[in-house]
Amino acid sequence: MIENTSKKHSDRLTTKRMKGLVMSLIDGAYDKQKVVKDVISLSLVNIGKKKSKLVLSSCHSYLRKYTKLPKHHRTAILHTMEMVIKDTLHDIPEGLAVDLIRLASDDLTGTKDVEPEWQTAASNVLVALGRRFCIQVMEELLRKFQPGIIPHFFVIQTMASLAMANSFGFVPFLTSVLGTMMPMLESTKQDNMRWVFASALARFSESILDYIANIENAPDPSVKKMAFSSQIYSAFSVLFNVWLQSKEAKLRLIVVEALGHMSYILAQNKLEEQLPKLIPSILNLYKRQSEPFYITQSFCMILEASVAGGSKILDPQLELILNQLHAQACIPADFGSPMTVKNHNELLRCFAVLAVSFSDRVINFLLAKLEPNNERVRIGTLSIFRQLINSAGPHLEDKKSLILSGLKIGLQETNNKVKQRFAQVIIAMAHHDYLSLEGGNLMIEFIIRQCSLQKEMQPTSQKRTDPEQIHNETLRSMCENVLHLITTTISNMELVLWPFLLEFLGPVKYTEAMGAVCKNAAHIASKKREAQDEDYTIEFESNANIPKPHALVARLMVGAGLPMNGRGRGIYCLNLLQSLSPNIHDNIVDMWDTVIPKLVQYLEDNLDDEEKWSMKSWEDLLLKMLSKTLDEAESEDWICELGNEFCKQMELYSEYPEEKGCAVGLGFCASSHLDQALAKLEDITKKQMTRKSSGFFGLVKDKSEVDTERVKCTVMLCYGYLTLYAPSNVISSRVEANILNNINPHFANVKDTSVKQNLIRAVDLIGKSLHPDHLKKNYPFEKKTSLINHMQAYMKGEGKKELNNETRALALQACATLVKLDPALNEADMFDLIKTGTDCLFILPNGPFLSPKSKDEISDQQVQEWERLMSLSMDSLQQMLQEVLRKKLVPDEFMNIFKHIELWMLSLEEIERLRAVTILRDLLEFYLQNLSSVGGGPSAVTFMGPFLARLVPRCSDPNLLLRGLAMESCQLILKIALRYEGKAADYEDKLVEALTILKQRSDTSDPQGLFNNISDLSKVLAKKIPQDQLQAFVFLLIEGLLDAQSHCSSGTCVVMNTMFKTRGSEMMGYTYNGVLENLARDASLLESIYERCLDILARNIHYEEKLDNKSKQVLSRTAALLH
Repeated sequence: MIENTSKKHSDRLTTKRMKGLVMSLIDGAYDKQKVVKDVISLSLVNIGKKKSKLVLSSCHSYLRKYTKLPKHHRTAILHTMEMVIKDTLHDIPEGLAVDLIRLASDDLTGTKDVEPEWQTAASNVLVALGRRFCIQVMEELLRKFQPGIIPHFFVIQTMASLAMANSFGFVPFLTSVLGTMMPMLESTKQDNMRWVFASALARFSESILDYIANIENAPDPSVKKMAFSSQIYSAFSVLFNVWLQSKEAKLRLIVVEALGHMSYILAQNKLEEQLPKLIPSILNLYKRQSEPFYITQSFCMILEASVAGGSKILDPQLELILNQLHAQACIPADFGSPMTVKNHNELLRCFAVLAVSFSDRVINFLLAKLEPNNERVRIGTLSIFRQLINSAGPHLEDKKSLILSGLKIGLQETNNKVKQRFAQVIIAMAHHDYLSLEGGNLMIEFIIRQCSLQKEMQPTSQKRTDPEQIHNETLRSMCENVLHLITTTISNMELVLWPFLLEFLGPVKYTEAMGAVCKNAAHIASKKREAQDEDYTIEFESNANIPKPHALVARLMVGAGLPMNGRGRGIYCLNLLQSLSPNIHDNIVDMWDTVIPKLVQYLEDNLDDEEKWSMKSWEDLLLKMLSKTLDEAESEDWICELGNEFCKQMELYSEYPEEKGCAVGLGFCASSHLDQALAKLEDITKKQMTRKSSGFFGLVKDKSEVDTERVKCTVMLCYGYLTLYAPSNVISSRVEANILNNINPHFANVKDTSVKQNLIRAVDLIGKSLHPDHLKKNYPFEKKTSLINHMQAYMKGEGKKELNNETRALALQACATLVKLDPALNEADMFDLIKTGTDCLFILPNGPFLSPKSKDEISDQQVQEWERLMSLSMDSLQQMLQEVLRKKLVPDEFMNIFKHIELWMLSLEEIERLRAVTILRDLLEFYLQNLSSVGGGPSAVTFMGPFLARLVPRCSDPNLLLRGLAMESCQLILKIALRYEGKAADYEDKLVEALTILKQRSDTSDPQGLFNNISDLSKVLAKKIPQDQLQAFVFLLIEGLLDAQSHCSSGTCVVMNTMFKTRGSEMMGYTYNGVLENLARDASLLESIYERCLDILARNIHYEEKLDNKSKQVLSRTAALLH
């Protein structure tokens, strides 16, 4: 007994403490700091979830006790009460609920003025309680809603909110509420009260509809919509005839919204009476309102109410409605504005509503709108069709054929924006089984045609482009996704697509779409093959448009031959071949099931990696698969038919260059039949490459001259590939006698660029065929100097201002190949080769050349092509110089190359300096990477002093990219010196590595920052340049003082100054005298030195000379003579 007493005492104590805690929290509910206020509110809510009565009663007593509590504090407490009530509504005793209702009601109307935050919080408490205690809440509200007296704003607002929160509890009071409200509508003059009455009528109408929609669960199943139609009609008349005319935009919008909701409640005959005036009035509001969404939303509700049950009461107004809505729907939605998008969607819904009763007229109206040559109209109309197809399905069931036929006009569309929307319509039709009807295959063909689109030409930089333009690439990607979507997600589309998709593999115009077609056809085929569907087997005879098995194999293997084309079509071509194998030939099924997955895996592993990918390896793998296929087929007739189909594939690529294919093919023949291939080429050379003339004394050119050049172009390339693929053990004996003797006569006087380039390619291939790695032995190729001379002649023949073909790049590549061969070039020939290579490239302008007299503009495509050719040519020059250096990787050889580069490093043209330094930087990196074991210390790097002396001025060049390259080049030279000291390749010297930071800092336009950077560079060089390189460095650096770029000469001066300060003692004697001699060689430099010396003397030596007039005259005349 004592224990029970103790426990009760403890519980009372705990409850008392809890109540004290709650009261403390309520007291601090409106802290000045928002974070604290939120924490207190959350704490009260969490306590209220377990002790709702304690928290709610404490809030009630606190608010009753402190009636003059600041409004913000009361609002915070009411807000907390609302959240607790929502969480624990079913645990609240009725007595406490009544107390809370009265408290909230008093706060709701505590002041006649509208206090939105406070009164909204009180209203929300009443609505929360009204979900369970609706009768008590309504009784309290009706006490303050008396006939003849305009109620408080928030009394009406609370009833509106309650109507939405608890329609079952509210609707029984609605007749009484409307009876009291109706007389007030006409007498209400204030806009804010009209606004709240209109809002309430909208919510009351929604509440009625919700009650009727859930009538099976309603407390009174006998309630009918018509019970309220008379009262709602009275309110409708006031709102439409009086309030809608208000000048206040916000009031008009809420009135329009209310009219929409109320129209559902009106009797059909009453609604029909209002429509002739109502529809034009609503439509006219579009002109008066900046935000049309609420107008469209309301209008859609009115339309929906009008067509309910298939009613035709809109018939007289239909033409007006369609034209007005269509004009609105054709205005593009601004996706950056949510309200604009919502309005557009409501407009589209209006058409779906109208289609319920007027499907014929709506469809015919829209089909007629597809014809005008207006982009917006066609896009808007197609958007409406998409909405109708998706939303008005049952009502359009008998109109499917009409819609499909009418939409065929879109198949010939050329505007990408319209085509994009049309593709979206096709998706909708696919989902609703339109495409299985006659003509549905044309819609699939349209999608595939867009998958074949090529990337359009780049517009000129001067031309303005449409910011909303849909590019071919974008449309193509979308249609590829559309095709995949309808293939993989719409099961009934298999009947349409299979085997129809295979028809698109044959025509060449669909080549670009091959990847998309194969991907989706393979998906269906593999699915049907696995399920052993009856329709998997293709009846080729009855499907005349589908390529026959041999044609499919040829087409798909050719497609897989260039696997990266067509957006990676190779994988999809192979997958389709495997999926179709039982339809191709029974004998190959098992072999293809084994081999093709391995080929697919090879592509997946290597295709996206440039370093791993080898086109030659891929071709070999594909040819092996073809060879195995022929073996497995075991039928000469089948093999011959397949060969014929491969021949037909050549006709599909008539626009592609054929000479390489012919040349490679002949090269393969030569691998087994060299003498026959040579004889054939010699025969063609004699019979078809001799140009004939006709006419008077041969002055009229024969029409076959162009054909002769094409033959020559092909034959030259054939000789190259024949040499490359011929047996390596015999080709060296045939090169000079049978190949070069036939090619040599054609090197001179070549006018046709294609012939010239194929001659160069032939030389390159001949050089590769004679390399020791290919021959497996050394071969002294004596004729290589002659071939190099021809290559140089072709480079020199190119213009100095134009770069419009690959001749330079190809010739440099050929020279790089020939340089590798023995015997080595003599010094004079090597000099000529390097000079020709550098001179023909460095002198080119920085972009496409356009004659000053030309009226044309340089297009972006021309710029891109020029940049491609320049990059290719620079890479080729770099490759050639690297081969020269690789042949003899010693400092003296590097110095021989540098002699041709350094002059361009001093050029007045920025682009020429940049190209020269770029080449030097890459050569230095190549030299460093290819060094093996070397020694002799830094002194062995004989090019160190001259290279650094030429690079120092460039380290402060006006071109920021050039600065970085020059700084990096200095670092590479110092790293090379470290290797000659015997350091390992991965050794890091702190001073040398610091140049990486200097390179990063060189990208600055701040003079002081640049000075500091060069100063730091000079300190590194002062410590790293060996004494025996110092003289060459300083003497050549003096020339940098006269650099045409002021930044460069200043930077040189900084380095020179540091060198004298830190290493001056080492330069005493002959070095010192030599420096003075070099300084004295340049007149302008010498004059500057004299002026500086005289200035120093004038400021530091104080001497007043006393001369008579005669002496002054002598000195004056002497000075004049010297000047």
